[in-house]
Amino acid sequence: MNTLVARSDRRCILIGPKDIAFAAPSRLTLDLAPGATLSLFPMAQVSGRSDGLEWPIEGLAFAPNGQIGTSNRVVSRRVTLEFLSDGMLVILPRRWLDAAIRGLAGAVVPTAFHGESCTGQRPR
Repeated sequence: MNTLVARSDRRCILIGPKDIAFAAPSRLTLDLAPGATLSLFPMAQVSGRSDGLEWPIEGLAFAPNGQIGTSNRVVSRRVTLEFLSDGMLVILPRRWLDAAIRGLAGAVVPTAFHGESCTGQRPR
């Protein structure tokens, strides 16, 4: 998880048996279904804003040893997340992998070199 945040300029999704996780870009739009679970886990101090979540995040000071945002619920088909700094992980059920890929593909990547993987290694 630390590598996702440390190399957040690389788009990488961890895929587990039930969930997926990825570093949130500064702005992310996801097309999900109302009722879906969306969790936010900070790996650093992070604040931001959201649209489309049951419990909005604006005004919250997230920190790994303090406020976290697990088990939030989607209330509209489009969820928008904006963060003021790097360090937030987004965790979704695995069935939303395609939505995560589309959302990350539409996000701005500030310094990524497209020939490298999320670890910084060139694919063979």
